[in-house]
Amino acid sequence: MHSDEGLLMLPAAELARFWRSPTQPVKAELFDFEDGVIGAAASVRPLPSLSVDAAGRVFYATTSRLGWVDPAQLVQNRTPPEVIIQSLRTQKGEFDAVSGMTLAPRTTAIDFHFTATALSIPERVKLKYRLDGVDDDWQLAQRGRIAQYTNLSPGSYRFRVIAANEDGVWNLAGASVPFRILPAFWETFWFQLGCALSCAGAAYLVYRWRIVGGNGAPPSLRTNASVSACPPLSASATASPGRCTIICCRLFRR
Repeated sequence: MHSDEGLLMLPAAELARFWRSPTQPVKAELFDFEDGVIGAAASVRPLPSLSVDAAGRVFYATTSRLGWVDPAQLVQNRTPPEVIIQSLRTQKGEFDAVSGMTLAPRTTAIDFHFTATALSIPERVKLKYRLDGVDDDWQLAQRGRIAQYTNLSPGSYRFRVIAANEDGVWNLAGASVPFRILPAFWETFWFQLGCALSCAGAAYLVYRWRIVGGNGAPPSLRTNASVSACPPLSASATASPGRCTIICCRLFRR
């Protein structure tokens, strides 16, 4: 097939599936300017732009030139590209990507730079990346060969990249770089444990203060004196010598 984008080659199986179910999409291989097909099919008039000779070669005509393709001689690149994680950049500067590297505390944003060694048609190389612990699935590199992450917390991570060459052969092993972001002192376990214990102690002191009524003295030391109603102070002497009884008000201790 000839289109404005270039030549489209449909396998026989895909074409047969299309005739059985025209609503289903088909897989086709595109040959465009990166493969040497320059120009687009003529669209002003309904002129034929493709022809097949007896040897099976496909001749095409575009708005700028003529050419031919031999489908029987097409060779796919079965070698997957090599993936390289070049460097990473933080607010502290740019560093070489070294396995097991440690980044400074308060590192929250990282830019990863990576590439793939595909020399035949590098424009068609596809790269995917993911940061274990952050991404749930692979992310397709859309804008250049860079991945940007923000709002990272202290901890251990692994950044991974895989790539496919121009014929869709993937290097699933790819490349990876594990690294660790150190916590600041207020993010460490012992600092947080100390804060938790301090809060618990403060809560206990407030509880005790509420129990004793706010005066700081335990209940056993509190006294409440009350004087019972009694007649005026009086005294009487009994008939027995040397003995006298004093009748007075009593002090009760609660």
